[in-house]
Amino acid sequence: MGWFGSWIRQGLLGNSISLSDSMPPAEAISAAPGVGSQASRDDHKHPRLTSVAWGVTDASGEVSYSFTRSFANKPGVDFTYEENANNQPIIFKVKSWVTNVNGEYVGATARGYRLQTLPTTLTLITQLIGFSVSINAPAGINVSCIAVQTS
Repeated sequence: MGWFGSWIRQGLLGNSISLSDSMPPAEAISAAPGVGSQASRDDHKHPRLTSVAWGVTDASGEVSYSFTRSFANKPGVDFTYEENANNQPIIFKVKSWVTNVNGEYVGATARGYRLQTLPTTLTLITQLIGFSVSINAPAGINVSCIAVQTS
């Protein structure tokens, strides 16, 4: 460690600094200076709060994901898709959740819906009855699912 490392470990006031074997704490909503008297080791790891996974929609517009971590509570999710075309937007929703034997959320199945514009031949308001703003299922679309631990 050398004299410099020993000097740093002893601190400026001669107080010894011990290293902690405890798990790093989870993130906090607000910053806090802490009150611990031990330092973290240089190879410590904080818990992952997110999972990002990519998938491709099938013929019915569905895609299944396995999260890169488990979540004790239902995570928040967002979807981003790639499409090299000037098509109408696609919206995605979670169709179902996948849980493990401990009840943790470990995946999800999402369903995509492509939006469509109103027909130009629309002349009566009654023609809107039964009109769907989504059309065929978007198949073959690369879409990511970002899952975030609730806070």
